[in-house]
Amino acid sequence: MRPSRRQLAVGAFVILVILALQAGFFGYKPAKSTRVLFITAHPDDEVIFFSPSILRFRASGCEIFLLCLTTGNFRGKGALRVAELSKAAAALQIGPSHLTVIDDERIQDGHHAEWDADQVQQIIAEEVLRRDVDWVVTFDRDGVYGHLNHKACYHAVRRFLSGCLAQAGVSGQACPQAWSLTTVNSLRKYSSWLDVLPSALEAWSGQATMLVTPSLLRTLAAMSHHASQWGWWKHVLLTRYTFVNTLQRISDDPLSPARPPSTASATLKSLARVSHKARTARALRMGLDSTGLRGG
Repeated sequence: MRPSRRQLAVGAFVILVILALQAGFFGYKPAKSTRVLFITAHPDDEVIFFSPSILRFRASGCEIFLLCLTTGNFRGKGALRVAELSKAAAALQIGPSHLTVIDDERIQDGHHAEWDADQVQQIIAEEVLRRDVDWVVTFDRDGVYGHLNHKACYHAVRRFLSGCLAQAGVSGQACPQAWSLTTVNSLRKYSSWLDVLPSALEAWSGQATMLVTPSLLRTLAAMSHHASQWGWWKHVLLTRYTFVNTLQRISDDPLSPARPPSTASATLKSLARVSHKARTARALRMGLDSTGLRGG
């Protein structure tokens, strides 16, 4: 009995998905030893949204750094969530020396919390300089599901990049490439691993770079350390962000009108006046030493 057209179509679809899953990368691929800084808003963002990219970059020989801009203290559990993040990062093969968490009263967790844009940009610029990174990866302008803090990460990176390009680098260091995590519609978002194929087609057409997780078990292990966030397990189990990420180059994104490059450049120039003492004081406020390590 010959297979029907529907059976052939389903079979072809499954084969293409399997090939896409095995490929791991589609589109622009960083060189080995590339230093990549992920910038997130809250503890657990690194697992729920970015784990395919983190694990795929790590498997490709890249050095991974993580900057989390808040302690996730929206419900008063900031200290607990930082401790959970440290364990989750380790599960994603990000050591304590590569993790920085910020606790600043001007940058707090909250769906309606407005962040101090200058402060966020300056923190990012300092971290880029301190880590000497080649790539920066964060949310896009829509923040996956519109969370104000996620969107603020994007705009801060966009402003940093505009200022950096305007003065051809910062303190003699070349500007890193900046990439954002693509927000997709709800149908694709909740299509789980089935979104691998449309993601691959986007990458093949040159619209994005696709990264497929090399280890679903590592993602689940990392999320298990975020015990205070069990309500988000449905996102880990159902959304495409557990299996695949698509990244878009931020320089290819239309310029955000939120801030002119000249102002961003002025902020970057002020970094030369930021003392080591000030950076250490900010780190100590949330239990880190001046290198970004958690205190004992």
